[in-house]
Amino acid sequence: MAAVEKAVEKKESSPKAAAAAPPLDEETTKSRLYLRCALPLAKVVREDNAAFYDKLLFMFKGVVQLGVKGDDSLYTQFIFDNGEMGIAFGRNPDAALTLEFTTKAAFNGFMAGKMGPQYLFVPKPFYRLDALIRVLPMLLALKILDPNNIPTD
Repeated sequence: MAAVEKAVEKKESSPKAAAAAPPLDEETTKSRLYLRCALPLAKVVREDNAAFYDKLLFMFKGVVQLGVKGDDSLYTQFIFDNGEMGIAFGRNPDAALTLEFTTKAAFNGFMAGKMGPQYLFVPKPFYRLDALIRVLPMLLALKILDPNNIPTD
């Protein structure tokens, strides 16, 4: 375990690794912020209303992921295991439900509140409606991040 941590630390501190990374465009930066910062807050939402989500997620096992089509690094996975929830990054080909967006701009628009069916692409047959029903309340609760949405309590 220590060897893995050392290798990761060495790789991160390498000047070659930092110099080799190309600069990110604005759409990619926005997408990464939503996927790696905003969506993981769903775990906080789940913990904040534990009684409700314990019932909703009871006996549910599976992975639900959101991402941008064509870029495997722009995915966030919600991993559920009998009420427990984890977050991972990257694409999972075996996910129970994948909500994929056609472009980075479409994903960013969706996360900014511009909802519409033209933004979303579901690559698999839509047979896991139960997965969507279990995750949707958490995603909708993230609406509180909108600066124009002032909480009343």
